[in-house]
Amino acid sequence: MKKFEIRKISELSEETLKNFYSRAFKFDTEINENYRWRYRIGYKNFEPLVLIVDNKIVGHAGLIPISIRVKEKIEDAIWFTDFYVNSNSRSLGYGQALTDAWMKICPLQITLCNEDSLKIFKKFKWKSNSKYYRQIKPIKYLNFLSLFKKPNKNLQISPILEKKIIDLVKKIEKNSLNKKDVEIVRNEEWFKWRLLECPYKKDILIFEYENEYLLGHIYNKENFKRMNVLFSTKKSNSEIYKLVTLWSLKNKIDYISFVDNKNKTNKLLKLPYLTKKINFAYFSKNDLLLNKIDQNIDDIQYIDSDIDYIN
Repeated sequence: MKKFEIRKISELSEETLKNFYSRAFKFDTEINENYRWRYRIGYKNFEPLVLIVDNKIVGHAGLIPISIRVKEKIEDAIWFTDFYVNSNSRSLGYGQALTDAWMKICPLQITLCNEDSLKIFKKFKWKSNSKYYRQIKPIKYLNFLSLFKKPNKNLQISPILEKKIIDLVKKIEKNSLNKKDVEIVRNEEWFKWRLLECPYKKDILIFEYENEYLLGHIYNKENFKRMNVLFSTKKSNSEIYKLVTLWSLKNKIDYISFVDNKNKTNKLLKLPYLTKKINFAYFSKNDLLLNKIDQNIDDIQYIDSDIDYIN
């Protein structure tokens, strides 16, 4: 392993970073160029790291800073995202060195990952569970539904607007009167960052039905028109999901994708080809805090972490 250095991304020029991101990650240009939004730069003092060898970036560990409420105390936390080591530099110890440095940024760390990544996190004593699944609901095979149902006029549809976000937050706060011991903080500040500053907010719609909300990100992927359900105040077997499904059928959406808790998943959607397991992993030196996270956090959605634009 050659001599290396690990630096914060703020120590590199914007041009250098954008060139690196365009090579390393296969995201849309608007996402790669808006890395300040992607990593929520300016919230807290946390920022991604790069590993440099011979004056070239060969490794990267991204993050998204958030807050987690533990009873009445607010804890800082970071999502582990966009981990990368150049193919010519793998199996040399760079990935482990970068992960070790990243874990020192914040005392509480969480991630959504595949089986390969989970093996690495396990080496660093991370805990995990498999409560979550990405569900895919094909729409074009449901055409017969259009013969029997008509769109519900009470389903309201609007683009991302600040007032709508405020209304959504009020709804969430009202539902949180009986708070769990641990939950991800999704307050007005968080939603405004995630939605109002989002580089693809033009493709996000807010669906509202009887004071319940669903946020859908609509885009084309591999010649399919897809909707990711970013966030919903109701579970996947609720009326608002059914109405949005019918709307999607009328608007030529090929399939809807959303994250569901396996303990609360609609049994009709458990066919293997419609389901993909997502590992939720987390780390803290505070064992009591880890146990609280394991037992209480059960509402991960597309709007969290980076899974909206990597799937």
